[in-house]
Amino acid sequence: MKLLRTTLVVTSLLIAAACSSTSNTTSGKAMNATCPVTGKTIATDSPVTTFDGKTIGFCCNNCVGKFNGMPSADKQAKITGSMPSK
Repeated sequence: MKLLRTTLVVTSLLIAAACSSTSNTTSGKAMNATCPVTGKTIATDSPVTTFDGKTIGFCCNNCVGKFNGMPSADKQAKITGSMPSK
């Protein structure tokens, strides 16, 4: 019983930590022009998520899920690769 309770507490903390860094939404102006997962062009009504205070756009909800499952360092690398070059 104690193991189950500990597992639930740890799982809850991990979920809370993951939710604090990203959130899904379908509105907002994305800062990127291409999906950081696939490289496809994103539309104005594409799904977005917030990471590190930035609104990131995606080509589809599947890519949002894939992105949210990545470690923070991988997310940052994907975002950098999807930004237009100056």
